[in-house]
Amino acid sequence: MIDDVQKLAAIDLCSAPPSGETLLRLITWLDLYSQGGAVDSLPRLMLARAVAAEGLTLPEGLTQENIRRTIHAAVRFARTPSEENSAQLFEAATASYPFGPGEGCYAVAETGYPGCEPGSGCRSGAGCLWMGEQEAGVIMAAISRGLLPWLKGKEDPLAGS
Repeated sequence: MIDDVQKLAAIDLCSAPPSGETLLRLITWLDLYSQGGAVDSLPRLMLARAVAAEGLTLPEGLTQENIRRTIHAAVRFARTPSEENSAQLFEAATASYPFGPGEGCYAVAETGYPGCEPGSGCRSGAGCLWMGEQEAGVIMAAISRGLLPWLKGKEDPLAGS
């Protein structure tokens, strides 16, 4: 179930200029709002779509089989949210740690939330989106391209994936 208030907040986050600060705000937002939500909640779907968008920008030579499996599982969950597809994403992401929201610590100190506190990126696995300040703008731009059309009810960037 997608909450309109959350959707407007998500559009605002993804419309901000891509930067490390924007990506950190997205990680914190996803971490705070995806815990305990329904399997088809906006934050959980956004996280899966963000992982897919980030993964689809990786050069082919850098994507090992376990990362490709995580990307495919993220796409499958984002397009058809279910407990089964969520479990498959978690399993695939665990095998490709730290890529994807699986088992492991995903806390990002730069969020300002210590340890694995809510907002750090750890609890939801959203911290998997952080690959350092140097890559943050590029990653956030890819995530925004992957999320904004879908959030605005336009074409689905994952439709051909």
